[in-house]
Amino acid sequence: MEIVLLVRSYNRPEYLEKTLESVLKSDINLCIKRYIYDDGSNNTDTINILNNETYVNCPSKEFEVIFNDKNVKCKKSFIDALTFLKEKHSSNCLICLIDNDVNVKYNFISQIITKYMEAYKFYNNNKILFTGFNSSNTHKNNKNYEENREFEDFYRKTSMGGVNFIFHNTFIDEIISAWSTRVDWGVVKYMNTKNYPMLCFKNSILNH
Repeated sequence: MEIVLLVRSYNRPEYLEKTLESVLKSDINLCIKRYIYDDGSNNTDTINILNNETYVNCPSKEFEVIFNDKNVKCKKSFIDALTFLKEKHSSNCLICLIDNDVNVKYNFISQIITKYMEAYKFYNNNKILFTGFNSSNTHKNNKNYEENREFEDFYRKTSMGGVNFIFHNTFIDEIISAWSTRVDWGVVKYMNTKNYPMLCFKNSILNH
C-alpha cells in the first residue's frame, strides 16, 4: 500500500523544527510523496525553517512545501490541503496527516501501512479512520475491542482529534465534507453516524 504524508504548518517554529527533526529520523522514505502545507505563516523563523534545505531536501525524504498566500485558519486550510491531495493523488494510496507539533516514532510509516491493511482485511472496507496518537483510554470502546480479538495492536474509538488522521484516498471527499461542518469533531460525528470504524493504535506511533 502506497502512502502520502502531509504535515500541517502555521507559525510555532519551535514545535515545527522538532517535528521535522523527528520526521526526518523516521521511515518517511517509504512515502511516495511528502508535503508541508503552510497556512500563510508570518513568523520569520517558521518561514526560514520551511526554506531550509536541511529540513526539506534530505535525500530520499524530500518535502514539497506549499505556502498559502494568507492565513485562512484551521478549517479552510485543512480543506484546501485535502483538496490539493485529491487533485495530486487519485490512485490507490493512504493519506497520513500530522500537525506541526508532534514527534513520531522511527517506524511510524511502516506501522501505519501494516495496521491499516490488518484493519482493511477485517472490515473489507476503505471507510476507516485511523489515528496513531493515543492520548488516553478515555474513549476506548471496550465492547468492540473485546469482540474484535483479532486486533492486538489497536482498538475502536468513539472520538478522535485531528492531530493525526490516516485514511484511504477514496474516502477523502467524505472527510472534507465532514470536516467542513465542525472541524475534526464534524468528522467524528460523521464517522459515528455512519458507524464507520475509528481506530486508534494501542501504543502511540507519535507524541503530541
